[in-house]
Amino acid sequence: MENLITENNGLLSKLPQNKNLKAWPWDIEVDPKIYCIKKNWPKISIVTPSYNQGVYLEQTIRSILLQNYPNLEYIIIDGGSTDNSKEIIEKYSQFINYWVSEKDNGQANAINKGLHLVSGDLFNWINSDDFLEHGALFELGMCFRGTDQIIAGSVNNFKEDEDSKNVDDSYYGLIKNTGLNIDNYFAQNGSFNFHQPGVWLGTALIQNQTIDENLHFGFDTKFILTILENYPTVNYTANTLVNFRLHELSKTLKDQDKFVEEIYKIYQYYIEHGNLKISRLAKTGLDRMRWMSHINTIASSLYPKQQKLGLILKGIWEKPTKRLNRFSLGCIKNILIS
Repeated sequence: MENLITENNGLLSKLPQNKNLKAWPWDIEVDPKIYCIKKNWPKISIVTPSYNQGVYLEQTIRSILLQNYPNLEYIIIDGGSTDNSKEIIEKYSQFINYWVSEKDNGQANAINKGLHLVSGDLFNWINSDDFLEHGALFELGMCFRGTDQIIAGSVNNFKEDEDSKNVDDSYYGLIKNTGLNIDNYFAQNGSFNFHQPGVWLGTALIQNQTIDENLHFGFDTKFILTILENYPTVNYTANTLVNFRLHELSKTLKDQDKFVEEIYKIYQYYIEHGNLKISRLAKTGLDRMRWMSHINTIASSLYPKQQKLGLILKGIWEKPTKRLNRFSLGCIKNILIS
């Protein structure tokens, strides 16, 4: 890919134009002059896995290119889309380092294909229905201190009225990555908050790492846990880095039950394969998750209020040290006032 960005001119005038679309990233670009403050910017590698998301894909591509970042490696792995995705990619092909459109074995497989191609200092994948925030790569480049670091920022979960009428409002808004360490994850105390698009990995951390292709919903969680197990330090930025689209066909909303099933698998994996400390944490965390799932089921059932309370209190009585906690008390309170 030829570098067409100069100190005074960005890519906006060189990219395909659509006069009917306004605002970022359609007729706005990051001012290339902001990169004049230093000469050596880390190489940022981004992979976009794509499959039949042509309605969103162009926005994703433009949001990455119009960062005007001076040291970008951009890779698109399309799974042989049957919509207009391939045509969109071809429109921007001269600005993309590598792309392919061929049948694959799903999103995890597509990311692995891209992961094996990256040569940068900092890496993440940005899905084809999401887009980078204006100035995100500048922020990452400024935060970068080495290829052995993790940088985590906020993600804006947004929905579009025309295709998201049934999306629960509780899912959307600004999501901050916080408490990213493996102890917090298994403790299930609410301090671990992981939203993949906002977590960028130094490439020294991902050498010889691959995404688990046996997972289709929780592979990003298992991947970050693999990293955190060996590299527990995370550098946080308060800035928003990515806009995450919620729509009725997105996996985040469509397949919640399958997400939970795969999270159970991740816990079981660490119980069997983790070191002694992590195995114990995972076992305790799995027991807690099962209990929380159980009382949620009771609370949302059609049982009379008295029967719901009786079942929950009976469960607490059986294992009071593990089940008498803030979550259980909150559930009881909600039942009482309902």
